[in-house]
Amino acid sequence: MKLKLCVSNTDVLLSTLSVIQPLRKLCVLRFTPAHLCIISASLNEPQAWCKISQEVFPLYEVESIRDNVLCVETNIDPLINALRNFDKSNSDGLSIRLQRRPVANEGPESSKRNRSMAVLSLIYTEHVSMASSRSYSFKIPVKVLKAEIDQGIVEPQLTHAEVLMKLDRDILPLFRRIERYKRSGYICVTGTNRGRLELSIEEDSRKVQLSWKEFLQVQQLEGETQQQSQFSTQDQDMPHSVQIKLKDWRLGAKLTELCYKVVMIISENHALVLHCILNEDETAEVTYYIGGKCQDQE
Repeated sequence: MKLKLCVSNTDVLLSTLSVIQPLRKLCVLRFTPAHLCIISASLNEPQAWCKISQEVFPLYEVESIRDNVLCVETNIDPLINALRNFDKSNSDGLSIRLQRRPVANEGPESSKRNRSMAVLSLIYTEHVSMASSRSYSFKIPVKVLKAEIDQGIVEPQLTHAEVLMKLDRDILPLFRRIERYKRSGYICVTGTNRGRLELSIEEDSRKVQLSWKEFLQVQQLEGETQQQSQFSTQDQDMPHSVQIKLKDWRLGAKLTELCYKVVMIISENHALVLHCILNEDETAEVTYYIGGKCQDQE
């Protein structure tokens, strides 16, 4: 089992972690030959599945007996803090290694219990002056997940989308208007097959409806057949609504603000999904699944 990464620019990694940090602190880092997957998931709660291409890292080496897939669980707060410290330094590169956690006076039984415990070691050297430098090391505790646990962590699959539309960055002011409503617990998101988007919220016995002034670009779910996505003429502007928790929507709206491209999906299986491309190079993406009540409007 071996993990060896080098980072010269933390923008992609740090922005990805920072986006999902408000969701939950404990996340799974799954290192595969092609990607680093960052998974923030919990039963019956919103989930974020992030994917960062190995192209982002100048050095990316993963070795394991499971087809070179390595999976660990950790609190991402210390990792974010270490990356931010590196950003502030005058350093050329950050080295990330997986190391066994040292245990004093370890016996056979203790060794068996602590086999899954390890640390992510982050090391960089800061150039203080022309003649001197200073080294920094951060050791972040992680738990190495067994194969059966890792294989049980599966991303939700979308087989059919009621509405799939591309969100323009011009729409952000509409999302920001929702921030003024603090006492409501839920928001209703409605999309139509022609690309009309409407947000409605109830607060203090008052219902507020906000809609985008233009039709958004409607797309087809990848892998969906033409017959599945075909609608009759009378159903072309058929609305589909999903009611979700307002706090979950706010995180999605913040994610939308930080991303380069965003597609919103209303699905009968997974309620509301935001698929976001973080950067122009398209080397990082986040898929945010928000559970809620999905109901067609007649």
